[in-house]
Amino acid sequence: IKEGDRVKKDQVVVLIDRDITGLDFKLAETTSPVEGIVVKVYLDKGAQVSEPSGGGGGTPLAQILNLDSVKIVIQVTEEDLPKVRLDQKAKIRVDAYPDREFYGVITLISPTLNSLARTASVEITIPNPNHLLKPGMFAEVDLVTGKTENLVLIPRHTILVEAGKKKVFVIREGMAEKRWVETGFSDKGLTYIKSGLAPLDSLVTSGQSQLQAGDKVRIVKGEER
Repeated sequence: IKEGDRVKKDQVVVLIDRDITGLDFKLAETTSPVEGIVVKVYLDKGAQVSEPSGGGGGTPLAQILNLDSVKIVIQVTEEDLPKVRLDQKAKIRVDAYPDREFYGVITLISPTLNSLARTASVEITIPNPNHLLKPGMFAEVDLVTGKTENLVLIPRHTILVEAGKKKVFVIREGMAEKRWVETGFSDKGLTYIKSGLAPLDSLVTSGQSQLQAGDKVRIVKGEER
């Protein structure tokens, strides 16, 4: 076999010749325990190998992976752990395919927490029929833990930081008014505002970094947002 070969379960992948002087042995067949793709061949033809003995492992011959599905392990905080469950859907993105989204489900939730980080490992299984996802890739995972209607979402760039707190400017009676806000998640350039803004507030989206509370503001071309 060579790297890149696809093999079936129980297919012969290596023949071992015991080759002891004075004795005639039949070639020993080593078969694959799984169906998959050969990703690594560890030995060249003619190399010596040893079998497992005394509880120790023998000589590794090849690495065979089944890439028809892959698993991602994420760390979920203690606070969010009650919000995740088995078979919950997840959306996955990887840098290699920025315009594609993959979907999987939670198949394992660790019963223990990391005592230092206060997180638990959660395993997500993703169908991978075209083998686009490779072992070792880093992924960004979205888990929907609940639904809320009438969210206030604003462009992330409109949020300013002052003395460690977050603020935005809104237009009130033609003047800039500073509002302290509490933010939540961010996605695709938008940030969820937990408190500090109402759905009908007119948000300043340009030049806000130059504003002071009380400055006169005008809406350009009627673009009120």
